[in-house]
Amino acid sequence: MARSNAYTPEAHASIVQALRAGATYRSACQAARLSWTTWKGWKRAVWRGQPVPDPRIADFVSEAEAAHAQATNSLIARVNLAGAKDWRAAMSLIEFRSTAERRRWDLVKARAEARIAQKRLDGSLPAEKHEVSAVAKVVVLPPLEDEHLDADRGVVPEPGPADRVPRDPS
Repeated sequence: MARSNAYTPEAHASIVQALRAGATYRSACQAARLSWTTWKGWKRAVWRGQPVPDPRIADFVSEAEAAHAQATNSLIARVNLAGAKDWRAAMSLIEFRSTAERRRWDLVKARAEARIAQKRLDGSLPAEKHEVSAVAKVVVLPPLEDEHLDADRGVVPEPGPADRVPRDPS
C-alpha cells in the first residue's frame, strides 16, 4: 500500500496516539502510512504561517507536537522517579528519541559549514583575521647615481649605520 499525501482523520488519530506512546515522528508517520516528506512539509508550512492544503492540518501539527512533548515529559518523570531502581530502560528511550533531533542539528551544522567553505572558495566571503598572513608594502627607490656605483662590486655601501625605513602605523 502506498503512502498517503492527503490529510485523513484516521492518520491524525494514529500519529497523535503513537506520539503519546513515545514514538518518534518518523515512526508514527510510517505506522499511519503518511509520507514523511508530506509530514515535514506540513509542519514547516505551519511553523512559517504558510497555507496548507487542509485547514485541519494546523490543528493536527499542534496536537502532534503537544503529544510528543507530553510523552517526553512523561519519560523524564519516570527517570526522576526511578531513583535507586533500574532507570536504564526509560533513559535509553529518551536517548533514542533525542538522537534523531541531534542528527538533524548535526546535518544543519554540516550544511552551514559547507556553504561557508564554498563561499570562501568562490571568494565571496572575506577571510578571517587569522587567515590573513601578512601585508607587504613595496617601496620604489629612485635610480642610483653614478657616484654610488663601482664597476667591480656593483653598489658601493655608504659608511655609517643602515638606513631605517619608518613603519607605517596603518
